Formats: sequence, C-alpha cells, structure tokens
Amino acid sequence: MIVMALLDNAFRSEVRSIEDIYRTRVQAPRHSLEFKWKQDKLKTPIFRQAERTPTGIETSETEALRYHTHLYYLQRLGLATGFLQILTSYCIRRGSGEAVEGGTCLLN
Repeated sequence: MIVMALLDNAFRSEVRSIEDIYRTRVQAPRHSLEFKWKQDKLKTPIFRQAERTPTGIETSETEALRYHTHLYYLQRLGLATGFLQILTSYCIRRGSGEAVEGGTCLLN
C-alpha cells in the first residue's frame, strides 16, 4: 500500500521513493514514522479500477476497484502460478501473518 501511495504522490513529506524510506532514521524514543496524507488524496481509493483510454489501459483516478474484479484477478493469479486450491484474500492474509510471526506458510 505504501508503494501505491508513493506512486500517487500522496504524502506531504519529502519521501518520494522506497529508498527514501530506507534512508530515513527513526529518532529515539519513537519506534515508527508518521506520514501525513495530502488533503486532496484523502478520498482517493488506494485500489482502483483499470479503465480503457485512447492511449491504452490506465488506472482510474477516482473509480474504486470492485471486489469481484479483485477476486477474478486473484483467482487467475492462483491458476497461473499452479496453486491446487483457489487463491483468496484469506490465503494471502494468513500467509503474511505467519511470515511476520516467523512460521512457515503452507496452503492446505
């Protein structure tokens, strides 16, 4: 999500790339950084629909990605990568959680 916000130039800070984030040092006693959003980006959906334009396919500036479109893309990704079961958002959420906790991620 951070990458998408960076590509949209959504932050009020001087951070413009992932490299800028890695170069930034957190000052003690804090353990995190706070990024302020630009006012004009607060109502912009993070996940947006693709739309056909005269120059090709582009990401919509205002149209939110529909759930069924997301599901369709996710299922196609699962088939293309050879998963035996249908790939769902839950699989990704569970796998991410297990990776953070240091466990192994096995899709049953």
